[in-house]
Amino acid sequence: EKARQEVSKYMRKCELTMLKPPRDSSRVILVAGKKDGYVFPDSVNQLHEHWKGSEIRWINTGHIGAIFAGTPAFRKAIEDVDSKFIL
Repeated sequence: EKARQEVSKYMRKCELTMLKPPRDSSRVILVAGKKDGYVFPDSVNQLHEHWKGSEIRWINTGHIGAIFAGTPAFRKAIEDVDSKFIL
């Protein structure tokens, strides 16, 4: 538990919500795990709110599971961004 608190303390310094949002947040697709114990769903929702116009695609897994089970969702998000915004 102490290790988790220490990591959390340092990660707060890297919060993307502390930075200005992208110029065009509608170009952002967030792929997030519903069961993530590292990047909590509430944090993803906060980022989505900060990046107005972004899209969230939830996958039913956690942080590590997303590497394996989420690969198709990540690929699809990349394809969708490419097809929408690459000229």
